[in-house]
Amino acid sequence: MVTVFEKIRMLGTDQVLTLISGATLILWGSVMILGKRFTRKRAAEMKEVALQLAFSFREAGDGSILQAFSALPLFNSGNRGFEENLLTRGMGQAFVAVFDYKIKKEGSFVPAEKTEQEELYLVETLACFKTNNLFLPPFSLQPRASTDSSYIERLENKFGYQPVECRSFPQFADNYRLYGKDEEKIRGIFLNSGIIILCEKEQDLCIEAKGETLIVYRHLKKIPPHEMEQFLETAIQVHDILDHSAIYYQNH
Repeated sequence: MVTVFEKIRMLGTDQVLTLISGATLILWGSVMILGKRFTRKRAAEMKEVALQLAFSFREAGDGSILQAFSALPLFNSGNRGFEENLLTRGMGQAFVAVFDYKIKKEGSFVPAEKTEQEELYLVETLACFKTNNLFLPPFSLQPRASTDSSYIERLENKFGYQPVECRSFPQFADNYRLYGKDEEKIRGIFLNSGIIILCEKEQDLCIEAKGETLIVYRHLKKIPPHEMEQFLETAIQVHDILDHSAIYYQNH
């Protein structure tokens, strides 16, 4: 009995190449179909979350949110991303947007036609706040475990950020890197506001701020829909703590 492998060996070079090409196309098509299925499922679930939490919903952003927050380091990596599954709402003095931020992986080839393949992208869910009376000094807080040297180099060379030490909280200092401008004000906010206690509890928060803009996320984590309400509550808590502290330190 002739096996499949023996039959393949009996084929000519052109026939083998044709067979490989066909198998590759079938595999690519299957991946595309599965990717689109998961994308549609994610969009439907996020839309349901938006309805439950009284947010407006759009499957795709138009870039206006990214433009409004473009001064923050996350959006200045040189690898432009885009928004998907966008939830927006007014919240008192603040505007809040929660969305999936997708960035093409370095070195990934993306075909001319739009593809939904998740493996080509890094995805993380962001909560972004813009508040008229929020006057935060520029800073970036990242867990040490997810901070690489290129990120630190970019903060220092491109943004002029410097490390801010909070040595009176050794657990926080061991787990996080805090960089920014106006070191005295940043340290005052962190040491006296309760934000350090929240960060120690959460362990993996990423926070970036400048003036009236603030973003909160977990490094390279796409928040599952069933965790979205809890994530938003944590992000709002970060906003409220920093909002109160910024007002205090602006007047002292």
